[in-house]
Amino acid sequence: MRVNKCTIVLLKIAGQVELERIDLILVFETTAIGGPCSGQCLDAQEWSKDGQLVVMGTEDGEALSYRFKGLGLEDQAVTEYSSRGMHLKLGQLGAHKDPSFHFVIAENNDPEAAEDSAWFAVDQNHEYLLKKI
Repeated sequence: MRVNKCTIVLLKIAGQVELERIDLILVFETTAIGGPCSGQCLDAQEWSKDGQLVVMGTEDGEALSYRFKGLGLEDQAVTEYSSRGMHLKLGQLGAHKDPSFHFVIAENNDPEAAEDSAWFAVDQNHEYLLKKI
């Protein structure tokens, strides 16, 4: 599998901090029609226009519950979708050491040479991404 371009947007807060609220909003200036394409541990959305595909993804509540224990995130919708982007909304996370959050954006030709390449590109484990950056 292969994608033309992959971009990681990573927010990492250094030190022990109390997190009252996290709002990460990623929006594209596009007229393409988008739609959710989420999977297990992944909230994702895709846009396609004029032979180009863009897929954006982040951790869903289930994935975040593994990293932020005891907050009950596994059954929460932590991401809001819009026609042009995604909004990761988290409240009352409490105290954590070096908390971090991400979005991954993959761009590819549409149709893709190997189906779902861009989707798999955004479906990345957070700890893996931290080690690579």
